[in-house]
Amino acid sequence: MKVKTMKIIESEWAWSGTLSRRGGTEYLILHHAAGNGSAEAVHRAHLARGWVGIGYNYYVRKDGSIYRGRPEDSVGGHTVGYNYRSIGVCFEGNFENETMSAVQLNAGQWLIADILSRYPSLKVVGHRELDATACPGKNFPFAELIEKEAEAMDVSTFINSLTDEQAYFILEKAQRHAAKLPLPDWAKEEYTAAVSAGITDGEQPMRLVPRCQAAIMALRSK
Repeated sequence: MKVKTMKIIESEWAWSGTLSRRGGTEYLILHHAAGNGSAEAVHRAHLARGWVGIGYNYYVRKDGSIYRGRPEDSVGGHTVGYNYRSIGVCFEGNFENETMSAVQLNAGQWLIADILSRYPSLKVVGHRELDATACPGKNFPFAELIEKEAEAMDVSTFINSLTDEQAYFILEKAQRHAAKLPLPDWAKEEYTAAVSAGITDGEQPMRLVPRCQAAIMALRSK
């Protein structure tokens, strides 16, 4: 997907107190709103909690519009224990039970790449990787959102930058794709023999095999 240049919408927030400047930045933390609503609605909700105001640094709506919340260099209010060393981005929607539209995904890709152009060493994580929460939802498109980040790195650097959850997410997507591939003709005779010998069950012959499963299959062949 080609990511077009976006414009960040600036708002004149009425803060209930003074914002603090962050001393350092280590994480880019992704959230979902767990519902629908404007950036202004999020600001009001956070004020009602007794906060200074909208806790995220950016808010991405379903129509692809991007709103600035707290200034990028300010301490946020989105992830307990990490606000003093992170930038928080929230996506409108509830990705426990819905999927992200192409236009919102496109905006998210651009925003993440834009932030990383200023903070190239940030680790991009979901809220749930740092706290006991389902946020940003089981359907949140991690792999797609960091696609442009991957294109800007060499493969080894990108792989080493992934958290365990992101690596498992990408591996599972690769597994689902590989499982649909047909068995090549050159492997059919030997594979049929392996199934007959009880080395493998014969299902999804192109599915990726971890080393632990390969070791078990090798032992069964003796």
